[in-house]
Amino acid sequence: MGLKKQAFASIEHVCRKHGTDMETVKKQALLLLSAYKMINWMSEFRYLEVGISEYSYGDRVRCVEYLMNMKADEESDDVVTMIRENVEISLLKMMIGRTMETVRRFPYNGDKYTEILQYKYVGDEQLSEPELLERINISHTQLYRKQDEAMSVFGMVFFLETLPKCREELIKTKNEISLLPERV
Repeated sequence: MGLKKQAFASIEHVCRKHGTDMETVKKQALLLLSAYKMINWMSEFRYLEVGISEYSYGDRVRCVEYLMNMKADEESDDVVTMIRENVEISLLKMMIGRTMETVRRFPYNGDKYTEILQYKYVGDEQLSEPELLERINISHTQLYRKQDEAMSVFGMVFFLETLPKCREELIKTKNEISLLPERV
């Protein structure tokens, strides 16, 4: 059995072991990454609205400090909401980052899968299809096949490995968020 068949047979086996199938995991991954792209864009826009630089946005601690020290005339409900959003989005970014690193190490085309996902969904630089085809140097048919495979690998890693491993951190963060005051 070739490396590709072995790798995807392993994914099918892991999915079955967790009571799901590769098609379901792939669809969930596509929904997650499509939503992530929009959430990421909207959060950056919202932070720019109140004048938070990209530098402070990227650093969770600095962003929270900035928001907590906003001028008194700023709407404090917005500040608390933005702190909560920042923490939640930071967690999602961390989880997607961990997943992408694992996808990169996938034994069959991991680098290519990561490139496709990065340029199509995750990265700051979103490429059109012709740009993507040129950048990663594959045909249109190969792109669709590899994109489908990449989504399967990403979904399996995110939902069946990263998410369970991060569950404790998610619970801890959720508890910390619930301790934030309703108003600053």
